Amino acid sequence: MNRYTCICCDHEEEFESAKAAYDAGWDVEPDFTCQPLCNLCPAAHVALDGLDAARRRHAESHARWKREGRPTQFEWDREQALNDSKGTSIQ
Repeated sequence: MNRYTCICCDHEEEFESAKAAYDAGWDVEPDFTCQPLCNLCPAAHVALDGLDAARRRHAESHARWKREGRPTQFEWDREQALNDSKGTSIQ
């Protein structure tokens, strides 16, 4: 069993293997760095928005999670609405 802690939000989860974590949406080794990111804290925002904008955007998500609770899955509709407001797109 592999236990991962997201370096962004500190969420912990245990998986049978790194592949199982990756299949569940985590950014983990060996495909990514040895700094795991959970399925709700994807590194893709850095590539899409740049580091500073991604940090600001994700900080807003973390604040919302503190108020409303951590979601159980990625919020595609909310992310798409944010992208639409900026003129970007996710698939």
